[in-house]
Amino acid sequence: MSISNPAIDTRLSLLGDTCPILPACVPIKYRSFDGTCNNLRQPSWGSALSPLERLAPPEYDDGIWEAKIRKFGQELPSVRVVRSVLVTDENHPKVDMTHMLMQWGQFLDHDMIHVPVFRTANRSNIECCTREGGTIPPEMRHPHCFPIDIPINDPFYGPRGVRCLNFVRSMIAPRLDCRVGYAEQMNQLTHFIDASHIYGPSPDIASSLREFVGGLLKISVIEGRPYLPQNPQARGCIRTNGFACFVSGDTRVNQIMGLTALHILFLRQHNFLASALAALNPQWNDEILYLEARRIVGALMQHITYNEFLPTLLGRLTMDTYGLTPQTSGYSPSYDENVNPSITNEFGAAAFRMGHSLIQGAMNGGRWYGSGGLLRQAGLMDAVLRGLVDQWPQNMDEWVSEDVTNHLFQSAKRDFGFDLVSLNIWRGRDHGLPGYNTYRQVCGLPRVTNFQELLTIMDRSVVDRLASVYRSVDDIDLYIGGLVESHLPGSMLGPVFSCIIADQFARLKEGDRFFFEHGGHPSSFSPAQLQEIRQMSLAAVICDNADQIINIQPLVLRQPSPTNPRVNCKSPMIPRMNLAAWKQ
Repeated sequence: MSISNPAIDTRLSLLGDTCPILPACVPIKYRSFDGTCNNLRQPSWGSALSPLERLAPPEYDDGIWEAKIRKFGQELPSVRVVRSVLVTDENHPKVDMTHMLMQWGQFLDHDMIHVPVFRTANRSNIECCTREGGTIPPEMRHPHCFPIDIPINDPFYGPRGVRCLNFVRSMIAPRLDCRVGYAEQMNQLTHFIDASHIYGPSPDIASSLREFVGGLLKISVIEGRPYLPQNPQARGCIRTNGFACFVSGDTRVNQIMGLTALHILFLRQHNFLASALAALNPQWNDEILYLEARRIVGALMQHITYNEFLPTLLGRLTMDTYGLTPQTSGYSPSYDENVNPSITNEFGAAAFRMGHSLIQGAMNGGRWYGSGGLLRQAGLMDAVLRGLVDQWPQNMDEWVSEDVTNHLFQSAKRDFGFDLVSLNIWRGRDHGLPGYNTYRQVCGLPRVTNFQELLTIMDRSVVDRLASVYRSVDDIDLYIGGLVESHLPGSMLGPVFSCIIADQFARLKEGDRFFFEHGGHPSSFSPAQLQEIRQMSLAAVICDNADQIINIQPLVLRQPSPTNPRVNCKSPMIPRMNLAAWKQ
């Protein structure tokens, strides 16, 4: 049910002063920090603090914002029961890929989306359960609490006396059209692939990370090597020997060591580019050097994503169908000012969370949550990177490591943590996402009318388990349905998750005026510069910016093989860009 009322425009009411103010835009060479003015006619599209898009209207309990806990008047099954029955921990590795596939996915995700949750007036976290996992009476809870109730017979939490998992609702954003309607969740980052997680999604954050000399980003020097600046105020990270955690353009930088390692690599890549451009163009000032290096780093994020990550995930057929395959020369004519590039709710709250299934429980080189600051120890960053390009990930399926289903963010004083899969399903209900069947229709597939019909796209064991927890096929949560679909040929995903993810990356290309392959704009790279960017790879970024990695395979998201052999970093199989194309 949707109660969006396009006839009521709040700009004409007492609420008019709460409407977002649209900036005046002129075409310039460099992106804004907050993503505004990418589309000159729709300046807020894709900007920070704007709402997520939707592929289908939400199914809130009251049609407005009440979280989805019922369907056709009947309560949906407990997410913890769904998780326990359908998602268990078995070892099903993807033996032709590397764990860097998972790690690039998280790094990329943190460039595109961060939906904030509500906090108290003094910015502290809202607690919806007792410290021991007990329930708090509803009348005593914060109004934005939406805790996960744990059944008393839960096989893992039950014996530990845990009856409640903390969960706070996502913040909502003002509607860009200023009309009355259902709630839309906020993205506090720019929606574009623009390296905003490295530089920050606002001018203030960007300024705080700059040296304002030579176009450089701030660093901390540890044993003679450049690292991210230290952040004494960082929340949720482990400090050791008085060493604070790191700071970057995204607050989640310290979450896991592999993520922090990629942040450090791209910090170093920026500073290398700024210094090389300064030597090439001594007349350029700090501002131009900074903005040009940032522009190239954003292009590298896009190039690696479309050239290495997406083909591995989606397969060639889906890439070609959605126009995602990069060109080998010349400009792409794909920019369309009528395409809204904003991240869709279905992508952020369900489909792209498929990456959680790829996580290995035991990670070579270390996994610890909140431990990014430990990378300052000699040799540890290289160890983590070697582990990422060496180890298999898990396959994308319903088998998920218990490290993230029962022990997520577990503290040293406890023998339990959070359950990431339950949190993902619950977040979908918080956002009012319709069920899996709705998105079959959105993606041009036939709706199924009973569990028997699912046998054409899922294994019988999966269908039987779905039928044991869900009353109807229409109740199946999008995240769960997408996780258990049979994969398309040559792809790591089934049809619905392929469709939602491919649609999003098509939007992020066609709707981004600054996309690195687009020509004919003030921001466009010259044909020679574009060819140089196409030379680069994630392997080259690792070779040039790790401490002492000497050998690596050219395609680091894939295992070494006769066609992808481990070679010396100086090998012509790992080409670099020639910055002479930037000489003015």
